[in-house]
Amino acid sequence: MGYISIETTTQGVTIIDASRILLVRVLPNGNAVDLITDIIETATHQYQQMRLVGVTPGSITPQTQSIFNEAIVRAQNSAQVTVNLLPGEEISEITFPTP
Repeated sequence: MGYISIETTTQGVTIIDASRILLVRVLPNGNAVDLITDIIETATHQYQQMRLVGVTPGSITPQTQSIFNEAIVRAQNSAQVTVNLLPGEEISEITFPTP
């Protein structure tokens, strides 16, 4: 499996190993998309994640989630796939929040 490439407005391009992504999830408020990379078996079922924060609050949609899912699938047969988000869905930064 290959990598996905994501451009942010503040941090430049970030390259992520697509095989490490277990789940793509859009926050209900539409402010960010989470890439879940690990699940830790504890009583509270904690997980590790990368949070991709949208430039415009509320701009991240289920269609954004589909774009990430499709890029991960395409990365199975390619060395690197660029995630091309729709206008208005740009990512400002990537953070690593504690679950």
